[in-house]
Amino acid sequence: MIECQAPDLPEGGYITGFDYTIHSEISYHCDAGHILSGDTMRKCLPTGTWSGKPPSCTCNFQIIPIKVC
Repeated sequence: MIECQAPDLPEGGYITGFDYTIHSEISYHCDAGHILSGDTMRKCLPTGTWSGKPPSCTCNFQIIPIKVC
């Protein structure tokens, strides 16, 4: 059975979906006060790699004070 490695986890974010086998999908989310940039979903490909690129979560300084982020 083909599996992908554990996906990269963005700082200030988390992943939903814990099945890393072929054709499985995961979703990326950011912690409160952070904004997600990039792919929100990735799929485990037949090559054993994830589609797309891992996103990033950046602090929204208008919502969260700089000392928290």
